[in-house]
Amino acid sequence: AYVQSDFVVCSSICMAEPFHREYPRVTPLDEVDRNDVVALTRAREQWVRDRAIELERVKILRQRVSACNRKEGVNHLQNCRKEVKEYMHALREYRSKGWFQFQSKHIL
Repeated sequence: AYVQSDFVVCSSICMAEPFHREYPRVTPLDEVDRNDVVALTRAREQWVRDRAIELERVKILRQRVSACNRKEGVNHLQNCRKEVKEYMHALREYRSKGWFQFQSKHIL
């Protein structure tokens, strides 16, 4: 990467940018003023990022359950109970939240 007139120019294999970017937390989508387009857009983007993180957490937990089932074999019902409970709780939480909860408040 090299700097050219205040812009960082990278080739296609440039690793100068970090993979993990931190975003500032903003007002939640259900509390934002819907006439403020910028705040509404930022809140919507934050909500989408949070949902993506929750989905990845559910996927990781599902992989852990699957690995435990393979490892434990016939005893998986007893020995993988903790992993299954954690996965089911995360899945219920993920499914309970959704975009449609905001439609009733006309925030779309």
